[in-house]
Amino acid sequence: SCAASDVSKIQKKVFGSVGKIAIAALLIVGFIFTITQFQSSNIEDRIVKEITMNHNKQLNVEFPSDSLSDLQTKLTKLDFKLDKAEGVISDNYILMGGRYCSIQGNLAAQLKIKDKNTNIIETLYITDINPELSNVKSTNINSDGVNIKVWNQDGLLYGIASDIQ
Repeated sequence: SCAASDVSKIQKKVFGSVGKIAIAALLIVGFIFTITQFQSSNIEDRIVKEITMNHNKQLNVEFPSDSLSDLQTKLTKLDFKLDKAEGVISDNYILMGGRYCSIQGNLAAQLKIKDKNTNIIETLYITDINPELSNVKSTNINSDGVNIKVWNQDGLLYGIASDIQ
């Protein structure tokens, strides 16, 4: 027959193990939740940092062009049409050319554009929206001496970087 103290020892062992498993499970769930929240809430910050870094490199265009349709024929790896950016560039900018880059692992076009009024050269980034980029909130922020605007429009993610004057 089992003594009361033996039953108490067995209960402590069983509930002690179950408790440790429950605590471990809660820690794992909490960690996963934290990582997920961190990634989704900071996508704009990561994009801004990436655009700032790319803009500050001041890389030359690989494909000089003043026409989006001409540039499209040179940037053949893009899965989207640059002509959607016509409204963004509009009458305020002169297209100088472009090159490939990436935004959060997504292949992107990096276009040099010149403001007709100020003659300031800005960098326009365009990429297809994937599931991670679909929830990006419009952002207008100064980062490391650069003004960055980011927004989604017509199924594309846009970013414009210009040096703060």
